[in-house]
Amino acid sequence: MIVFNSVPVMAMLRLPTKNSEGKANLQQGAIGVGIDLARGTTTSAIFGKSHLIEYVPDTRLLLSGLKIPHWKEVLQLAVEAQQISGLGFLGADIAIDRERGPVIIELNARPGLSIQLANVSGLKERLERVRGLKIKTVERGMRVGMNLFGGEIEEEIEGLSGKKLIGSVEKVTFIGKDGKEIEVEAKIDTGADSTAIDRELAFQLGFEETVREFERRIEGKKKSGHRTRQRGAREAFCRHSRPCQHASGKICQRGFLSSHHHSRYDHGQSDGTGTSISHRPLKSRIFRDHWKKKPLPLSH
Repeated sequence: MIVFNSVPVMAMLRLPTKNSEGKANLQQGAIGVGIDLARGTTTSAIFGKSHLIEYVPDTRLLLSGLKIPHWKEVLQLAVEAQQISGLGFLGADIAIDRERGPVIIELNARPGLSIQLANVSGLKERLERVRGLKIKTVERGMRVGMNLFGGEIEEEIEGLSGKKLIGSVEKVTFIGKDGKEIEVEAKIDTGADSTAIDRELAFQLGFEETVREFERRIEGKKKSGHRTRQRGAREAFCRHSRPCQHASGKICQRGFLSSHHHSRYDHGQSDGTGTSISHRPLKSRIFRDHWKKKPLPLSH
C-alpha cells in the first residue's frame, strides 16, 4: 500500500503462482490485483507485468470482487507506519497473519510502481489530489483515502447484479434449537464442497446428541476398516506346517502372517526366491500362548 501525506492513495494484493514458484513477485510471474480503498474489495488484475486477467490462471476463480479481511486495520497500520517513519511517501508491505491479523513485513521509501498497472490508474494524479491537505489524525487520513479512491467499483458490481457483495469473512447469526442466537465470524470458501461448524458451537446450539452420534459412526467406520485390512492380511501364511525360528529371532508357525516368501537363511533350505522375511502374529487368543514358548533352533 502506498501512503502519501498520511493518506493511503493506492493498494495492491500480490498473489504467488506456479510461474513465480510460490513467490509474490510480479517480476517473476505473480499476480497483482488492484484494491478499492473504500471497501477493501479487489478490482482489476494483472499477470506479471504483461497483461490484464480476470481469473486465476488454469481456474475459474474470479479475481475481482474479493473482500480483503481486516481492511480498516490494514489502512490504519499503513498510515501509522508512514507517520512514525517520518517519510512523506512510502510503500508498506503488509501481510495478514492468521493469529495476529495485519502485520508489517517492510517499509519502502521507493516502492515498485507496478501497482499502477494492477489498478489501471496513474499514481501521479492521486498524489496531486492529496498534496497539501492538512491531515492531523490517522482516522482523518483513512477517511480521505477511502472517499477519494474507492467505492465506485463495488457499487457498480452491486448495481449490475442486484446483490450485495460479501467478503471472505463475514459475521453470521446461528439460531439454536431453543431459539438462542449466537453471532460468529464465518469464513466463506467458494471452493469448499461442504459446510463445517465448530464442535463447541454445535453444542451451544443444542446439537450435542447429533455430534455424538456422528462421532460414533465415524469411529465405527474406522474399526470396520481395520478388520477388513486384517482379514486381507491373513491370506499370506508361513508355508511350513511346524514351528520354526527366523533370523529375526521370531517364531513362525502356520497361521502367522507373512508378507514375503521364506529365505534359505531363515529356514536352512531354499525356496528359490532368496528374499528376507518379516513376520508378526495375529492379535488373537489362539496364538498368544505360542509366543511364550522357548524359541526353536534355526535349522530343523
